[in-house]
Amino acid sequence: MERAVGEAEGVSQALIGGVEAMLAKFHRFEILDEVMLEFVLTNARGFAMPELLALPKNATEFTKFSHCNVPYLATVRMLSFDKLRLEIKLPDNGFIYKAKEGASMSRHKSDTWVRLRNVYKHFPKLVEMTPDHQSAAFFYNFGAQRVDILMRSSDSATPDIMISYEPGFPYKDDDDEYQEAVR
Repeated sequence: MERAVGEAEGVSQALIGGVEAMLAKFHRFEILDEVMLEFVLTNARGFAMPELLALPKNATEFTKFSHCNVPYLATVRMLSFDKLRLEIKLPDNGFIYKAKEGASMSRHKSDTWVRLRNVYKHFPKLVEMTPDHQSAAFFYNFGAQRVDILMRSSDSATPDIMISYEPGFPYKDDDDEYQEAVR
């Protein structure tokens, strides 16, 4: 009996260790920085950051891109608020935010958001791509498993940026599903 209890405890510790290893792998903000870089480098429309920031007001674009050699579909919109804001929705490549101490906050009529502090340093590629955006706010929604990055430009002519990373699925063209009619 003691052996069975000891084995069960060993299995529990192995599971905990496996979960900790998984969290260590996917609780890396650098994963999100890599997704953004690959979006800019591989999107089918050839949008670099200057072209994205120059999209016309109220434009919505869907563009395929490749991350880790897997095709995805990104949504890009230029919205008009008090100031133009470029919104980019990307997959999160399995990113998991490991909860830390801190109070949740209300944002978008939900209290499952937390403000993330001291994470800008994990986005060197994004910083390099957006030299006119000197400040940012980072948020995580536990319910939606979504990271929002809000970036502000002090230049009134340069749109602000919001990048949302959400769980995503590889993109598959419907063209592969068509069959020739049998007559």
